Amino acid sequence: MRTPVIAQVHGYALAGGCGLAAGCDIVVAADDSVFGLPEIKVGLLPLVVMAPILRAVGRKRALLMIMSGEPVTAREAYEMGLVSRLVPRGELEAAVGALADALAGYSPSALALVKEAAGTVPDMEYAAALRYLRELLTLYKRRAQTAQIEI
Repeated sequence: MRTPVIAQVHGYALAGGCGLAAGCDIVVAADDSVFGLPEIKVGLLPLVVMAPILRAVGRKRALLMIMSGEPVTAREAYEMGLVSRLVPRGELEAAVGALADALAGYSPSALALVKEAAGTVPDMEYAAALRYLRELLTLYKRRAQTAQIEI
């Protein structure tokens, strides 16, 4: 998907809900939200959501969440990188709306390239990542010049 996907989380984001949030580009959560992967407690495995969880929080934190089944507070989820921004519950909808409005005002091509780069670069060797990013920037600038848009 080329457009940004924002998760607006309040209440409980457990099991597939936690995986769905982890799979989004940006996660804005109410400060009273709870995240978790409790499947292990009933003999199930959160294997389908394991990929986005691992990418969002790293191996050690993901394994703790998966193997323990313990809930994670919104603050902990923020600190481990599962949540992008924490806001008071009463401000959640307005905060997500303002963010969505801001992103909607940006170049769709630029946002798509940012998403592509963010998905590609982490698995690359550092020098190769810099070359790749330079190439993307060059292509974007050429496209902008051809379309006569300001970047």
